[in-house]
Parts: sequence; C-alpha cells; structure tokens
Amino acid sequence: MRTELTEEPDKQVEDGYVMTATKQVWWNPESEFPFWLCCVFAFSWVSMVTALPFVIPMLDHRPVTKTQTVLAGSTFMVMFGGFYLFTNIILFQSPHFKTIRPLTMVECIYFMAQTVTTIGYGDIGPAKTRGQIFVGIYVIFCLFVLAMVVEDFCEHVKKVAKDAKANVAARIRARQEGTEEEVAKEESVRTIDSLISPPEPNAQSFITGLCVFLVIDVIFVVFYANYPGENKTVAEAIYMSLITLGSVGFGFFTPLTEVGMIFAAFSMVIGCSTLMVVIGEFVAWLIAVNEYERFNKTEGKFLAIQQLKELIKGSDTVTAEQFLLFSLVLSRKVDKEEIQDITMAFEGLKPKNGEVKLLAIQQSCTPRDMIVQ
Repeated sequence: MRTELTEEPDKQVEDGYVMTATKQVWWNPESEFPFWLCCVFAFSWVSMVTALPFVIPMLDHRPVTKTQTVLAGSTFMVMFGGFYLFTNIILFQSPHFKTIRPLTMVECIYFMAQTVTTIGYGDIGPAKTRGQIFVGIYVIFCLFVLAMVVEDFCEHVKKVAKDAKANVAARIRARQEGTEEEVAKEESVRTIDSLISPPEPNAQSFITGLCVFLVIDVIFVVFYANYPGENKTVAEAIYMSLITLGSVGFGFFTPLTEVGMIFAAFSMVIGCSTLMVVIGEFVAWLIAVNEYERFNKTEGKFLAIQQLKELIKGSDTVTAEQFLLFSLVLSRKVDKEEIQDITMAFEGLKPKNGEVKLLAIQQSCTPRDMIVQ
C-alpha cells in the first residue's frame, strides 16, 4: 500500500520548540486488498449509511414511509454512482499521490466517509474543475441525507430512553402496590403543583450517550496508536480522535494505511452520529434544568398564575375546561399558540351554547362520501 522516503525527519528549531517534519508516505495506485474484499467493504459501508432510514423506524415499530424508501433508494444509487465515478473517471490529487489519478476502492470509501460526515481532512481532493464542481454538488446532497438520518437516529434514542424510564417506573409501582408510600405518591400526583411543575431534570440519557461516545473514542485511540504503519503516539491519536469524531477534521493527522482508511470510514459515521446525539441530549438536559429552576422560583409560579388569569379573562372562577388548558400549557404538553389554534378551529364550527354537532366535525375533516350519518 505505501512506501516511505528513507531520509530521517528534518528538525527545525523555532522559538525554542523543536519542529519535526514527518516522513512522506506514498499511496500505491493499486489496493493491497483483493477486489472482492474491496467490494465487501464498499457494500457494507454504503449499506450502513443507506439502511438507517429503514432500520430506525423498524426498531421503533413504526412503518417505513414512502419518503424514507425513496430517500434510501436514491442514496444507494448516488453512493454507488459516486464509487464508479471516483474510481474510474474523476481524477484526484493528494500529498500521498505521485500523480493525479482516480481513487482506489479503499480510498473512495475513505473519501466518501469524509464527505458524508462533513469532516473533510483535505488529504484527498478533485484535481480538475469538472470534478470539483461534481464533488461540491455531491457534498450538498450528502448534507441533506445526513440531516434526515441523524434526526431519525436522535428520535430513536429519545424513544428508547423514554421507554426505559417508563419500565423502571412500572417496576417500582409494582413493588410498592398497595403500600402507604404508593398511596401517598398517588395523592401527590393529584396536587396542582405536581401537574404544572416541569419534571425534575434527568441526565441519564446524556450520560449514557456520552459513555457510548467515549467507548468509540477509546477504540479509535487504541487503534491508531498501535496499528503498524500509522506512526502515531497516544497523544496524537487522542487529538486525531477528538478532531475527527467532532467532525472538525483539521487534517494534520490522518490515516496512513488502507486498514486505517477502512477503520476511519466506519468510525467517522458511527462516532459523529453518536456525538450529535450526545450534544442534543446535553442541550435538552440544560433546557430542562433551566425550566425546572425557573418554575420553582417565586416569580415562576407568579407568572403561572398570571397566565391562568389571562385564560379565565377576568372571571373569579375556573371551569374544568380552563383548568385543563392551564395544566396542559404549564406542563409543556402543548403550546399556548396550539391552544389558540384549536380554539379558533372550534369557533369556526359555529357552536351554539358551547356545543357543536358531531356531524359538523365529520363534514369538516372527512370526505363527503365517507360520512357516516
């Protein structure tokens, strides 16, 4: 795969620091892996990226939509189209190339992983104008694909965390069923404060995601600090892992071997996706903490009462309907604007004495030939 210049590294002294120029590493225009194995790597990587729109809904027991099917199919075709173009037609340049040339299959997987994850080390790039324009358009397409996949992945993680929390609560209730503690708990749920108060912040999802990311990062560091030919110290591997999985990709340290490229291609997609989930969970936890602290201050509860007064419009009594709306808004289950939209929709049905006929609702939301009298 590679040959190295035999000269010793050049050392320069600048401002008291010793700067060492690393040896130049050349990549051969032919892969050291057999063609069939390169195809396995390519198919596995493309399948991992394009299968996510299918896998995540199935894990959540949700039907796969037509949009997700079209997106996955289009991504699959574009990815393999990119493989053909990048390995046969478009010419690339690199500090590791002795001349401009198409990519090998392994280099193509590595390059496309940088593109999909927006890492962009910059160690491989198109050499000609037409190739540069095509790759630029290809990058924009990948950004749209990545955005939808990451959104589905984040929703899946949130659902898993929510289900796990519900299961734990169910087991606790089962153990305490019939006890005085359970009775006291049920009574406390019925209080006004427990209904409208934001739930106590729980960082469990954030901590779990962070632990998963740290495991991926440690594996990344161990590989590049120990694999023969990568020539990286532990400190350099740590720096490379954080810059890579953080999708910054300065490109100062990059893979030097074909095995390193394959490892990077898979770890980029998995690691960057995991970090996005961690960041999302961290932001959600901070928002929950702020809301919890804000509500539990005196001024927070004062503002809640002010909202109730606006809702009852100067009356000195509160109906069950008004209390329901007040509780839904304050518990963040619905927005105030959504309540207003629902109210306007109800008024559009022209109610009499606060009531409308069921047939009026059917006529407003059901095709006429499907209305049941």
